[in-house]
Amino acid sequence: AAEGALRLARKTGGNRVLPAGWEPPCTQPVETADIVLVDDDEALLSLLVPSLHTRGYRTVCFQDGEQALRRLGGPDPQLRTKLILLDVELPGMDGFAVLRRLSADGVLAESLVVMLTVRSGESEVVSALEAGAFDHVAKPFSLPVLMQRVRRAIEVQLSRSNC
Repeated sequence: AAEGALRLARKTGGNRVLPAGWEPPCTQPVETADIVLVDDDEALLSLLVPSLHTRGYRTVCFQDGEQALRRLGGPDPQLRTKLILLDVELPGMDGFAVLRRLSADGVLAESLVVMLTVRSGESEVVSALEAGAFDHVAKPFSLPVLMQRVRRAIEVQLSRSNC
């Protein structure tokens, strides 16, 4: 029974202790990913996704903020992640609005956000950090530097969830 409860806990996000025999309140499974990328630049995604995969990270990509919010936010999220790499310039809803909604939905309690954007003026960086972003990386960026920031953010998130 304990092994079954452990399997079920891992399947539903892995961040809770469940009693033996517990069943989830809904039948829709929660998907997990190490990193969610929210960016509409296909060239950038084609660079980042393989780089993250070779480092062992499971990734999910969204090309607009509204789609990301549907999966990550709300009262019953369908996707949980440790880290969100979020662009500001997105079709429909911009990254700052997405960040504010993620914060309001409580997603930032479980996920860190790194803004990945050409908007690197002091006011934009301060606004992102005040809205709950963990870090800010200006485009164009160095891939090795970004990978180190991703690694550091994942380590911070893992240490937060183990407390």
